[in-house]
Amino acid sequence: MLRSVLSVLAGVIAGVLVIALVESLGHMLFPPPPGLEVHNPESLARLMSQIPIGAMIAVVVAWACGSITAGFAAAKVARQRHTTVALVAGGILLCLGGYSLVTIHHPLWMTVLGILFPLPAAWSGARLASPRSAA
Repeated sequence: MLRSVLSVLAGVIAGVLVIALVESLGHMLFPPPPGLEVHNPESLARLMSQIPIGAMIAVVVAWACGSITAGFAAAKVARQRHTTVALVAGGILLCLGGYSLVTIHHPLWMTVLGILFPLPAAWSGARLASPRSAA
């Protein structure tokens, strides 16, 4: 039981770190405008209406990479019930992403992908972590 809890925690931490890293790379490619107030919802809403599509795609790629990483890390730590813990880690990332989607206005396509990506991506990460059987 403890191993399962720790594996979910490890997966979520790894996923959040990867999301932050990939989003940071996206910010390097598509820098936010000067004077952006990140803690001001109106400022963020204005930004979302102005940023290029590439910057939005970078965010969605970050979400997918983070979810795959979360599933992979959770499955590797768990050893058993690896798919279950990966999906729990993906579900937690889904909730965290949902909070972002609610607090910051995103285009509809980003909202849909933000809801649809985390669980299948976490499952894919668990599949990547599972040992392959020799054929």
